[in-house]
Amino acid sequence: MRERRQDVGVSEPRSVDEAAEDLYGGDPSDFVERRTEFVKRARAAKDRPLASAIAAMRRPTVGAWYVNLAARAGLVSLEELLALGREQREATATLDFRRVVALGAERARLERAVLTDVTRLVQARGQTPSPAAMEEVRSTLRAALADPDAAAAVSLGRLERPLEAGSFDLVGAFGATAPDAADHRASSGPGADDAEAAGHAAAERAAAARRLEADREEAARRAAAAAEAARLAAARAEAARLAEAARLAAERRRAIEDRLVQARAGLLVAERERDEAVARCAEAAAALAAAEAELAGLDAEPTSATAPGSA
Repeated sequence: MRERRQDVGVSEPRSVDEAAEDLYGGDPSDFVERRTEFVKRARAAKDRPLASAIAAMRRPTVGAWYVNLAARAGLVSLEELLALGREQREATATLDFRRVVALGAERARLERAVLTDVTRLVQARGQTPSPAAMEEVRSTLRAALADPDAAAAVSLGRLERPLEAGSFDLVGAFGATAPDAADHRASSGPGADDAEAAGHAAAERAAAARRLEADREEAARRAAAAAEAARLAAARAEAARLAEAARLAAERRRAIEDRLVQARAGLLVAERERDEAVARCAEAAAALAAAEAELAGLDAEPTSATAPGSA
């Protein structure tokens, strides 16, 4: 189980990463208050870009918070599901559709396990899981299975909103806190010019927007490829199923034909034995008739000689 920082307060975040780790690692009910405090401190330190980045962070939805809890708790079931997602994407990329189909049952089992573990996590915090939020968790898990960027977002534990397969984008996952963003350190001194700071922030936002657009396009391309691969996998699996059904039907037909041949051969033997029996019966009847006729002839002959002196 991974060790993740959870509900740890940061007195004064020195970077976007530290602020995000604190805010998304805590309870959503404290999010707005702590974010406001961090923005005030960044502004007091005259770090306008940091203040703007923190202010752009949004409190996570309930479902996103559940996923963040799971990632930060290091749930074994979640890690296994993300690992299975990598295996599934590799099988899809190499057109190993038999493997894709074979992973289906394990995928369903792990999804149920994660949902069960998340329910226990939420209950351990004295709350009753919301059915709607649990559906958001399910949607996010399926997006993480299909998309490596979505999986990275889930693993980081800083989601602002739930993800959906085929519609993942970096903004929805991290907001202003993408995992590969460089740590921002306070660089504007007490005498920094406001116009220069504003220009710097605008340039950063423009660069971030370009990166996000590129990421969205790449995510859409990968999602489309994954959907097509899944469609082909399903078609090939159905073809394999039909071929197997045809093979079994052919085997059954051959077995029935074999039994039919054996039955016909048995019938021929029985008919021959019947004919032989009939012939033997006829022979026996003829012999019986001859014997009876011979016996009758014997009965008709005199049984004794004529007595002497008789006339």
